[in-house]
Amino acid sequence: MERERLTITLRKDVLKLVDQSIDGAKLRNRSHAIEYFLSLELAPKSVKVVLAVPGGGMRQSYQAGGMSIGIRDSFTETNGSNIRAIFRILAEQNFKEVLLAGADSTSLEAAAVDGERMGLNVRTEAVEPNSISSQLLEYVKNETFIYWDARAALELNLPDLLEVHKSGQGPGTAVLATSPASGSPIGLFGHVYGRKITAVGGEELKPLGALPLAGLAVFESEAVLTDKQFRISGVLAELARTGNLNGFVMTLNEMAKQTAVSRTAR
Repeated sequence: MERERLTITLRKDVLKLVDQSIDGAKLRNRSHAIEYFLSLELAPKSVKVVLAVPGGGMRQSYQAGGMSIGIRDSFTETNGSNIRAIFRILAEQNFKEVLLAGADSTSLEAAAVDGERMGLNVRTEAVEPNSISSQLLEYVKNETFIYWDARAALELNLPDLLEVHKSGQGPGTAVLATSPASGSPIGLFGHVYGRKITAVGGEELKPLGALPLAGLAVFESEAVLTDKQFRISGVLAELARTGNLNGFVMTLNEMAKQTAVSRTAR
């Protein structure tokens, strides 16, 4: 990412705190540390979040043991709980702009009220299940944005994720678990080589040592604006195939929290 050289003056006590934060790994030097702490304060205020809600709405069904089992008010009982948790995380980390996308417009509008109570600016968009419309993508045109699948209500420092994305090469960065034993709430796995995800697929990649994808990613808008609508699995797979998908590996404990939430949603 292009940078511009600046000359700044800091109080000695502030500079001492900056120096104490430099560990040679996460923060390499003074310039990197100052850039990082500025991004913590400024970036969340401007980065938009697309929160995608899976499923068809208030009444759904799934197959188990050859039987079709109905789930009453599944949006309210599972997705609704996750959405409130995600709203809390966004509000605590100073994010403001959220687009809530899903198939059931009535449920989305009801869920948006919780976000607005937390100080978020939430708009809703009814779309086909598991896809994003061209109208919705206009919301993030020419911007960096966070894509979050509502099945993944994980605790994560989003400014850290944005920092990794900005320092990497490529228009996409996806979150992975540290262990193949962890579950993936979106059923996708990725092969990681260095800082890059080299392949994205389903369960067939799991025996080959692929790590679970957590359902949270950062994109530059040009990565997903090539089609009138996209499915997140296809976007991630294509970016990985072309060497344009960075990996952000989260801790096992963080992934375990998220997986526990996603299991209750099944």
